Amino acid sequence: MRRDVTFFTASRSAVRYDETIREWLAQYKYRGNERLAPLLGRFLCSAYDRLIRELRQTYGDIRFEAVIPVPVSAERRMERGFNQAEQLSASVAVHAGLPLVHGLVRVRHSGKQSYKSRIDRIQDTKTLFAGEASVLEQFLRYRLSCTSSSIPLRLLLVDDIYTTGSTVNACAEAVTTALRRIEPSLSLELYVLTLARS
Repeated sequence: MRRDVTFFTASRSAVRYDETIREWLAQYKYRGNERLAPLLGRFLCSAYDRLIRELRQTYGDIRFEAVIPVPVSAERRMERGFNQAEQLSASVAVHAGLPLVHGLVRVRHSGKQSYKSRIDRIQDTKTLFAGEASVLEQFLRYRLSCTSSSIPLRLLLVDDIYTTGSTVNACAEAVTTALRRIEPSLSLELYVLTLARS
């Protein structure tokens, strides 16, 4: 089963999801070893730099305007004590000099995606996220006050693992829907950056 529509322009990952990265992410996410965050963040920043170089070779002076982390459910945040995508996003935001915009909410708790088949992941992520309307509106109004609306708004979604792309596509759809409600004619490009690709 494939998606009918993809709501992001392109995705890039820092590394392949191999045994070493799997163990590091398990230590980080499930065993609370947050000392790994700076190292994983550096991997992601390196991938960001490669993405920017690639885009500038094709499009010239291109830049992103904000970084948006993929949210976890309230239950998952309570369980872990943090959102790994938020911490990774913060590394990229600081490195790139971009605002970190919490423009998404997870509207329901779902089981761990790693235990699901491709079809189940695609089905499960539908309506799993919503744009945080007030946050996105405030960001968009500020952006429109200082930048021409003819220039595409380029946003970077950040998560830890890209498997089927279902999670990030659902997030991209939620952000697109929310922003187009505010500004229907908005020119928007969403890119995805993840630590690992499986």
